[in-house]
Formats: sequence, structure tokens, C-alpha cells
Amino acid sequence: MPDSERVGAEAWRLVINYRAGHVVLDDVIPLDKLLPPSDDLPAGGPEGELAGFWFELRDGSGRTTYRQIESNPLVHACSDVIADREGGGTELRRLAAVADDTTFTFLIPRPRGDGAHVVIFSSPPDAVAQGISVPAEPRWRIQLPVDQPE
Repeated sequence: MPDSERVGAEAWRLVINYRAGHVVLDDVIPLDKLLPPSDDLPAGGPEGELAGFWFELRDGSGRTTYRQIESNPLVHACSDVIADREGGGTELRRLAAVADDTTFTFLIPRPRGDGAHVVIFSSPPDAVAQGISVPAEPRWRIQLPVDQPE
């Protein structure tokens, strides 16, 4: 991706902990890093609903200034090979579970001004783990510090 399509060099790595349905901002790490451009949301379903997981950096007035669509860090999935009892072969089975406690990170451009916050959109993690497509909703809001952390 050409550097001209990337966003700024001053970035923050947000370290976020998820526990029992709540998210907490554990740490903010300043970085010099080029970020990919902000993602556009794809067209939604018949009512404009979108399933999935993404976050938005918003300024103090609530305007989205940066967005990234990501894999859901709350759902841990793996595949298991099981024996096909009837045919004697094997088949692949997807297993998924919602984490009780996990830590994940987001990279964002360094916010400017007061009131910057991150809104995390997610389909219900239990539905995702079961392979059910349910529209995402804004589930968590994280207020960001005003001054760059040291």
C-alpha cells in the first residue's frame, strides 16, 4: 500500500482488557508508525445492518475520524478433525468460544483535542461463537486521555 494512502506517523497502541462483558483501557503506548487508511463500512443487509467487529476513533463532537474492521478478538476459534463414523474418513469441525478474560490492542492515529473516544462495534460474541450472523451494535465506548501519555 503506498505511503500516500496511510494515516499519519504519530499513533497510539491501545491495550484493552475484556472481562465479564466489560472493556477497560489498560494502557496507551505512543508510537511512530504509519497506519493503514481508515476503512469504509460495506453496504449492509436489507435494513442496513452489518454483522462483524470494528472500532471507530471519534473526536469530541462524535465525528468518526478513523475506522478499522477487524476479526473479533473476543471469540477464539479453532478447527478440530473428527472421525466420520459412517464413511471411515474424517471431517473438519469448527469450534469457537467467547473468552472470559482476554487482552487485545488497537492502533489509532494520535487523537487531537478533548473528548476523543473509541467506540467498539460487535455482533453479540455468543452468536458469533455459534456461527450465527447478528447485526453489530456499538457495545463499548472508551474515553481517551487528553494528553499524550509519557
